[in-house]
Amino acid sequence: MDAADKNLKLSDFEGEECWLGIDLASKVDLNAVVPVFRREIDGITHFYCVSPLFWAPEETIYSQETALKSTAERYQSFVRQGKLIPTDGGEVDYS
Repeated sequence: MDAADKNLKLSDFEGEECWLGIDLASKVDLNAVVPVFRREIDGITHFYCVSPLFWAPEETIYSQETALKSTAERYQSFVRQGKLIPTDGGEVDYS
């Protein structure tokens, strides 16, 4: 089943309840904030994930370390697709 609707925007859900899924990491793993909305249509609950945001440290994305090679290559692909935001340095600073 292809449930993706590329035309949906955050503004389509203005004023509706939103749940945020948040996954924070500091070095190697991805970080994410994912807004999730729920609508009842004809008695059926539908969930929508619109405009998720993903980021990771630049040093991880472009790492030359052998242990991180496949991860770095995958992350670089996500950056090229505009799906992953590189952050400065080697670690995300949440202070």
